[in-house]
Amino acid sequence: MEENQPTEISKQITPDKLKTFLSTRKFLSVIVLILSALTIIQYKQLPESVPPKKYAYTIKYFADNAALSVEDEMNHLGFSGWQVVSARRATDKDNNYGYEFVLMKELPN
Repeated sequence: MEENQPTEISKQITPDKLKTFLSTRKFLSVIVLILSALTIIQYKQLPESVPPKKYAYTIKYFADNAALSVEDEMNHLGFSGWQVVSARRATDKDNNYGYEFVLMKELPN
């Protein structure tokens, strides 16, 4: 066979036939079918839905003149699963200065 001779397949697919095929509904149907199959494959690969996490919150205030060490108390709360969400300088009802911590703990589902 010579290099420049068309193969049997290229003889069957002429530009006119290709143009006709692309402009038909068959072509669109094939594209829709392929896209649908790809969508289904991707959907099946998604992880199962995970229930939303639940949290408990608390606020702890430590006065500047507190007998307990803030660090020791915070470590105890951390070991119990509490995490600091925010902290700020605050005053209590008697206008004594201290630190206020908002803590969060994940609850079991």
